Amino acid sequence: MSKKSFTLIELLVVIAIIAILAAMLLPALSSARNAARQSDCITRHKQLCLAAAMYTGDNKDFLTLCHNDANPNHKYKYWKGLLGDYSDYQALHGANDNINISRVQCPAYHDDPNVAIGWNVYLGYFSSAGSSPFGGKIHNLAEIANPADHTYSLDSINFRYVQYAYAFDQRVEAGKRSDVRHVTFPHENKTVGGFMDGHVETINDKEFAARKDYMILKLTETP
Repeated sequence: MSKKSFTLIELLVVIAIIAILAAMLLPALSSARNAARQSDCITRHKQLCLAAAMYTGDNKDFLTLCHNDANPNHKYKYWKGLLGDYSDYQALHGANDNINISRVQCPAYHDDPNVAIGWNVYLGYFSSAGSSPFGGKIHNLAEIANPADHTYSLDSINFRYVQYAYAFDQRVEAGKRSDVRHVTFPHENKTVGGFMDGHVETINDKEFAARKDYMILKLTETP
């Protein structure tokens, strides 16, 4: 008895079926991958919020400032240094970077250090170069009317990414400064935010536009 072999038509049919199945499965696999990256990002923000809560508890309820290079006597310049002592993200490569930088990069852009978790620049920004447009005050938790509405951290784009900060009045404009820091939406038009009461949530771009002024700028309201 002779062995039966595939005809060309049968082979083409099998290839077509495989192609159809692949086309059906790829979107699901892509969606699962994106969901996993978003979940990882949420975990990273949550870890930093917990670290910030411990820092605040140890420092008379003062919130973790964003940046301070005005005082050379300070051990750390950046928020990530302050929180490195309270986080398992701690690294060994220098005081000012005392946090594992790979753990604050956004998982959706793991190969791009400019897309990372940013810290709220309005929580305190002190510069040796002079006055800051963001204000030079360290805020106390008692100043915040509703911590559940205010963010510590958001996914952001940082052209001077060593600071890992974000603001909303430094957008890219023609002919103006290029060291902008602003929020980005890397998770299917969503950003991940860590809030001052410790909760973390995803916010789509339209909802964010409606909430951003309260979340970011109104930090000194009195309860």
